[in-house]
Amino acid sequence: RITYLDRIALRDSLGLIDSRAILLFTRRRLLMVGIIELIGAWFLWLNWRAMLGSGRAVFYALFHAVSAFCNAGFDLFAGVDGFSSIPNDGATLTILGCLILLGSLGMPVLMDLWDYPEARRLTFNTRLTLLVVTLLVALGAFGLFLSESSSAGALRDEPFLPRLGLALFQSVATRTAR
Repeated sequence: RITYLDRIALRDSLGLIDSRAILLFTRRRLLMVGIIELIGAWFLWLNWRAMLGSGRAVFYALFHAVSAFCNAGFDLFAGVDGFSSIPNDGATLTILGCLILLGSLGMPVLMDLWDYPEARRLTFNTRLTLLVVTLLVALGAFGLFLSESSSAGALRDEPFLPRLGLALFQSVATRTAR
């Protein structure tokens, strides 16, 4: 329940015309976040069910999907069943990296992207955000790839594609995740 005065304050801060639109606005945001996190959890579950068992993988997948989307950085794997940290296979890092990246964009950008199929246009804020995020992630990944591929680098013994994937994930994670 939201009081009338709170609705007016929210309406004005969000640039909405009608104070009743706040409830629709909030529902749409919660639905979008829930869908993104559930899709991420489903992909993590598919990837981890052989390793953890189907039931346990559900909990781990849901927890890590929410944690990644919220950029929280929590990890349930450390010290459990011989794991030193979260699995670092390509599929896990790709899924978590996508969730971290989506969560870091912010709600106005995500809502604009959500509405794009109908509106067929993006706001200046969304276009600028996507451009800057792309540049930062790409430049960070390029720098990490070059520096860690040297003879003293941590990735020097990795094949080309895994090295590129690890550099990209590290660029995404260090730019946004805590």
